[in-house]
Amino acid sequence: MPTLNGRQYTGVKGLNLKADNGAIRFEGSTTAPTTTSGEYLLYVSGGSLYWDNGSSAVALGTSTGGG
Repeated sequence: MPTLNGRQYTGVKGLNLKADNGAIRFEGSTTAPTTTSGEYLLYVSGGSLYWDNGSSAVALGTSTGGG
């Protein structure tokens, strides 16, 4: 199993969801992962799904102000 930045990953090339519900399941993490530049992650913390681009993390599905 590959290890990257101290975390183990399962390599999946060309992921193609064909199941009836087409869902990807995320389990909540007890600690938000630490990323480095050039690393991109999706993870769940505190009941929210986060996108981390290697320099900042944003909770998806939330608004950040008006406009």
